[in-house]
Amino acid sequence: NVVNQLVGTGTIQPDGSFSIALTPLQRDGSVLQITLTDAAGNTSVVANVSTPDLIAPPAPANLQVGADGLSLTGTGEAGATVTVRNAANQIVGTATVQGDSSFTVALSPAQNDGSLLQVRLTDAAGNISDAGSVLSPDLVAPLVPVNLQVAADGLSVSGNGEAGATVTVRNALNQIVGTGLVQPDGSFIISLLAVQGDSGLLTVTLTDAAGNTSVAGNVNAPDLIPPAVADNLSINAPG
Repeated sequence: NVVNQLVGTGTIQPDGSFSIALTPLQRDGSVLQITLTDAAGNTSVVANVSTPDLIAPPAPANLQVGADGLSLTGTGEAGATVTVRNAANQIVGTATVQGDSSFTVALSPAQNDGSLLQVRLTDAAGNISDAGSVLSPDLVAPLVPVNLQVAADGLSVSGNGEAGATVTVRNALNQIVGTGLVQPDGSFIISLLAVQGDSGLLTVTLTDAAGNTSVAGNVNAPDLIPPAVADNLSINAPG
């Protein structure tokens, strides 16, 4: 084999043919050297033959997605084709591993939603590696919160939004009056620090784990403030 180890011997049949069992299996696409030696000990010139390539490349390593989600880098078997798929199993980029084992794949469209990308290498013989995985950056803000309601007593706000996001409620003076988390089912109920009962506008935003903040949703507080006491009262002369 390529490291000059003896991997098989045998005898040529009367019809000139031979079949040599190889141990261990030779299936890495490398070159084997074959010589013939006659009864007098004379050895032929070397003949070469390539083994089949049945070994898949190792999984790609050192995977990183650019901060803008437009490229993916890593290392792998030189000459292999790199294929990147998104969470929906759609191909979003391909490239070739360079001679120094590095690769850079342009991603289209940009992968910037925090989802998992899978990267595989395919060698010239069609063998496919195990997948390497890497998360894309999360640059996508949550959707605006919906179904916003303030409780009749002005002490809580409820609604729906991206699970796991942080909810921030601000009053008309832009002061934070409540925070909390969206539940796994997408719902939230936020206790307010003080009664919001002046019919003023409350704004509600969602911030995901990557720090992206949604557009604000708006909801009016209930009007719980009674009219001021009447003053300057008088009764006209007729009563």
